[in-house]
Amino acid sequence: MRTKILITFFIVAVSFQTGIFGQEGKKNSAAVLPFSVGGEITQKEINPITQWFIGAFISTNKYLVLERSKMDEILKEQDFTLSDQCNSAECAVQIGKLLAAEKIIQGDIGKFGETYTITIKIIDVSTSKIEKLEKERYKGAKDGLLEVLTVMAQKLAGTYKAKKNYTWYYIGGALVAGGGAAALLLGKKPSAAGLPFPPNPPN
Repeated sequence: MRTKILITFFIVAVSFQTGIFGQEGKKNSAAVLPFSVGGEITQKEINPITQWFIGAFISTNKYLVLERSKMDEILKEQDFTLSDQCNSAECAVQIGKLLAAEKIIQGDIGKFGETYTITIKIIDVSTSKIEKLEKERYKGAKDGLLEVLTVMAQKLAGTYKAKKNYTWYYIGGALVAGGGAAALLLGKKPSAAGLPFPPNPPN
């Protein structure tokens, strides 16, 4: 009897864990539309920028991203042409349904003066609602956009990890060390109250 109970418990536990990991491992299918352009950005410039974002988004390993050639093939069968002017949510959802994609990623990049503006959003095809949205402004060399797009792809996928800033740790340590050196030069013994120990170094 005890053996049967243990076997039953083991089967239930394995089934429960399998169900959890199966759900966590499921990836939504996503299609990235050609980015829309504005300001001083040309269509010739936007194509490699869009491809870079797609590569960065695939690298997050969070979505099953449809290939552009496959998208074109499916839409051609439906007598639908993928246009770079599809910049409305309604158009994006329509394409998503034709592609049988769960998510549609839509973005636009513009340049005004020396500043680039980038907006990228994930639209849920079943609800037509914007699930996530990232906006950035960038001022600098054009190739710097690639790093901005990489970070945006990670934020949209939920894999972005901000770099830790230890500036205050090093400033605090330098101030304490400087205070101790000054006390020694003056022939005074630094007090524990006046010169606190620096914080523990980062792991």
